[in-house]
Amino acid sequence: TVVLTEAIQRTGLVKADAALGLAFPLLFAISIILISRYADDIHLDADSVTVGEIGVAWANTHSICSENCDPITITPDHPQAQVTRTCVNCATEDISPRSPQAIFEERCGNCRTYTAAQAYGERLITTAPTLVFVPKAVLTMSAIALANVLFIGLFYKELKLATFDAALARALGFRPGLLHYALMALVSLTAVGAFDAVGSILVVAFFIIPSAAAYLLTQRLSRMLILAAFIGGVSAFTGYDLARGSLLGIIDMNGVLVWLDGTVGLDGYTTWNVSISASMVLMMFIFLLMAWVLAPKNGLIAVALRQRAERAHFTEQIVLRHVANHQGQPDEGVELAVGTLHEHFRWSPTRLRWTLGRLRARNLVQVEDGLVQLTERGLKTVGSAE
Repeated sequence: TVVLTEAIQRTGLVKADAALGLAFPLLFAISIILISRYADDIHLDADSVTVGEIGVAWANTHSICSENCDPITITPDHPQAQVTRTCVNCATEDISPRSPQAIFEERCGNCRTYTAAQAYGERLITTAPTLVFVPKAVLTMSAIALANVLFIGLFYKELKLATFDAALARALGFRPGLLHYALMALVSLTAVGAFDAVGSILVVAFFIIPSAAAYLLTQRLSRMLILAAFIGGVSAFTGYDLARGSLLGIIDMNGVLVWLDGTVGLDGYTTWNVSISASMVLMMFIFLLMAWVLAPKNGLIAVALRQRAERAHFTEQIVLRHVANHQGQPDEGVELAVGTLHEHFRWSPTRLRWTLGRLRARNLVQVEDGLVQLTERGLKTVGSAE
């Protein structure tokens, strides 16, 4: 998909999204044809393929022997060898095994090398080996994670330069196209490896939501990578906890359902029973909302406070400039009267009162005989602004 999409896009005839829209459905259709032709006897559960069933991924395991692990080789002269005699010419010469012309050959039915577990299963040994079962998904994703970390660690500067300024990277002798293909290949490998354990929805969610939340919290790429991995890990942990009925270790979801059933009526549905994958995605979304609202620089609260401060600063500058223009002039009795000053700006009296309160608290203006006047500090502030 990566290679074909890039090849179509490089023709210059279609955009990137259209190229992906051409390549992916084509390859997806081919895969469906191959599955229907060569894997028609395999049951594919639609829910597991789409949502994933991470709760049973542990059952698909590799066994690792830790004690009594010596393999056993059975040879024809071994005491436990199962040796049989077979007539090698009875069928070809149409004779009976009892015929004097019958030629027999000894064959060992169990002669081969057994692992300790296989030997114990065949009752060739009496002492069971000690086995440690490791989920295949853990081994697969650990290997893929190691490959990702090594690739990014070795080529971090090159990837950063090629991503943000491909022309400069090319001018410096790097090959941004090759780096891009390598990175996309790793992304594809990661997606395919994770798909087997967690399904497509969780894979897409982990690709997008943690990085989007990290992008709201920092503009520095190195911190963004660390934060995205941290948010993803915390989302997985808290999402699994949520599937068990505990929201962030604070709220008991079964209790919430009981309360809702008694308040609005849920027809007796008071048992929390949800998908683990969906719970993880939900927690990722909650953390994204928290980052969106609480981010120190780009969060809703920070932006609202910054805009409020900018509006307050703007109104203060308007008042200071107005007072500076009319202070000491013949019309100052009209223009600077504290009771009617708000009319010159078409403001409400409350807005002017709050603005004057901030300016007086900073010792920039004072009210004398009903007129707003600049203090010495206010005069310096206006002069420095000019």
